[in-house]
Amino acid sequence: MSDAAFSITDTAQEYVEKRFPRATPKERRKIVLDWEHKIPKSLKMVREIEQRLGSLSHASILDIGFGNGGVGIAFSTTGAQVMGIDIEEDPLWQMSYTAVIDLCALVGDNEVIAQAQKLGLKTLTTIADGVSRRDRRERDMRLRDAAGRVAGVRSLLSVAWAQDAVNDETFAKLDGAYEALANKL
Repeated sequence: MSDAAFSITDTAQEYVEKRFPRATPKERRKIVLDWEHKIPKSLKMVREIEQRLGSLSHASILDIGFGNGGVGIAFSTTGAQVMGIDIEEDPLWQMSYTAVIDLCALVGDNEVIAQAQKLGLKTLTTIADGVSRRDRRERDMRLRDAAGRVAGVRSLLSVAWAQDAVNDETFAKLDGAYEALANKL
């Protein structure tokens, strides 16, 4: 094992011990192995990006949803300034993510549902952008935009329900999820 791999392993083990104290040894090893495999793949991806864009040594990279930081670590090896934000723990992002996953599970040829799905995805990315902002005014502005998009998703879902494109139970579940999200925004 090379020094770089040993360093990755040590860092991963330290992270797992702090973040997942109740994990079984098998679960901890799985996470460490994930780091050992993903970081080299991320390094390859960054090298391919550098081939296309040139040096990233003066770039500023924002890694939203950085998880174990593998992509951020890879970008930092180029000299880029990297900031990672783990939005997966943010309750607004979690609510939006869950709602859009359920929304995107709808299948069919209905144009209104397709529009609702697109708007649901835009809502998720707007919330991700908002919760990642350090400046409170910027955060609030993005989240106000997300609230408007939630209203749009709910309106489109109502139209789809009126067209019988979604049944009562599905409509109630999706509309309830987006109503709860709207109340949090």
